[in-house]
Amino acid sequence: MKAITRVFLMVAVTVININCGTLYLYSAYSPQLAQRLGYTTRNASNIATAGQQGVLFSAPLVGLIIDKYGYTPAMILGSIMSFSAYFLLKIQFDHETSSVWRSSMYLCSVGIGSTFVNSATLKCSMSIFPNMKGLASSLPLAMYGASATFFSLVGATFFPGDTSAFLGFIAWAGLVISSLCVPIVCYYDFSLMKSKNKKFEEQDNEDEANVQLMSPTFASHDIELTHFQSDVMISPRHSRPVSPFEVEMDHPSDTPKWTLTSKSVESPEMNIRQLIKRPEFWMLFAVLGFLAGLGQMYIYSCGYMVKALTGGSEDILSIADFSKGIDKFPLKVEKYLQTQQQLQVSVISISSTLGRLSSGVVGDLTIKKFKIQRTWFLFVPTIIIFATQIMGLIASSLKSLLAISMLLGFGYGFTYSTYPAIVCDLYGLNNFSMNWGVFMLSAMLPNMLLNHLFGSVYDKHIKPLNLDYLKGRIDDKTMEELVEFLQKKPMNVCDDKVDCYREAFGWTAVISFVIIQLVVYINIRGKKMRGLIKVGGRLGGNSRDSSSVDGERET
Repeated sequence: MKAITRVFLMVAVTVININCGTLYLYSAYSPQLAQRLGYTTRNASNIATAGQQGVLFSAPLVGLIIDKYGYTPAMILGSIMSFSAYFLLKIQFDHETSSVWRSSMYLCSVGIGSTFVNSATLKCSMSIFPNMKGLASSLPLAMYGASATFFSLVGATFFPGDTSAFLGFIAWAGLVISSLCVPIVCYYDFSLMKSKNKKFEEQDNEDEANVQLMSPTFASHDIELTHFQSDVMISPRHSRPVSPFEVEMDHPSDTPKWTLTSKSVESPEMNIRQLIKRPEFWMLFAVLGFLAGLGQMYIYSCGYMVKALTGGSEDILSIADFSKGIDKFPLKVEKYLQTQQQLQVSVISISSTLGRLSSGVVGDLTIKKFKIQRTWFLFVPTIIIFATQIMGLIASSLKSLLAISMLLGFGYGFTYSTYPAIVCDLYGLNNFSMNWGVFMLSAMLPNMLLNHLFGSVYDKHIKPLNLDYLKGRIDDKTMEELVEFLQKKPMNVCDDKVDCYREAFGWTAVISFVIIQLVVYINIRGKKMRGLIKVGGRLGGNSRDSSSVDGERET
């Protein structure tokens, strides 16, 4: 493939990922959605969970489809699902149709659609630049992270306080971007399939010609030899290279023999059955699950944290203006809160983008120079996310919340850019989409539990808007109208500031500390394995040499 073609294709698979990160916009409009449709904080958290479950549950199946049928079906289906989901969510918002399961289904569809497109572009990017997997995967993932920034800035600029118009913009903008980028990837996919089919035809013709040239005697001998060689090539011992974490045995009863070649590290190929039998898979699975769960809990809940810090009764009523009518009062409050929420989302998105880019660039350069395993880079996000959980215990202002958003976004982005490269390094590119899909399942349970935890803690502090702060500031008639209005459309707030969510961060701080210990163990274990591999390789080599010498002497 020509260099200009690679660059052009890389731009397409990068840009389209701006549609894939819209799920993280949920916190920018979830309080307004919940207010309009009458949802509790727990309901809103469950809807967010449904979106993420769509990503997680679909990931293995999506990976299987991509590995088997190519990029085209995934790109087209994913784009259609995302557009339809946002369009239907806008209709539900406009008609004030209160249905948690329907909102959950729409967010779930967004998650599945995003997974189709992101998984396809991720594998495509690494196939374009196989020698720079970290950088190649970080570009689409960086755009994935930048998605929320782009849409948040547009929403704050052109649709302040207008959630309906904002949802419509997400739907139509995504459709336009997909219409421009999907055909490019599909054309590459068709070219790839055509090239493979042509190669298979040429190979078949060559084999047929060779068979015809053989004499009957030699042909039968050669066929037997070919079958023998084929059996050797496809046996598990020869076809699946080992990683630094694995012991290889000739027979179950043999003494463990540690072997490692440069080829086995650079291009291992494993399927899901081989994957789940390996101890390091389950450890890496657990680390990704809880890092992702902690990050997603904050991303989906930071809108409520903003509301707790700046949307209490006193805060809301201090900016209230009843001169334009009581019914206009909530709109001004929503504009104020949504602006603050979109600011947090933008900061998370920008820092996540930086984390994804830095992981790819720094990772590739460091590994080439110092020859270390990519798993050492997991210390960066684990330590950063642990620090943010401690900060969450005392975050009592928007400035401190901005600092948390910045750090957590970086750690979360770093995690999701590092892991695909780790999976590809350890388990190969041929089955990458399926293997990565299995890893994506890791966040399913942590995500559900942590979002439920935050929602439960927050709901314990929710109370109706306290009008005592207005006494003496407005006349009795306006107060009566306001009371009547709030009876029809209640406004629930949390007046306890940081205590609205402090308990949740106490639990997550403990969880993140345990994750650090697990990452330490993974890397110490990997280092010991590599040490044994080197020693075993030398001993194995010496034993083979001595046996060959003995054989020569006997001869």
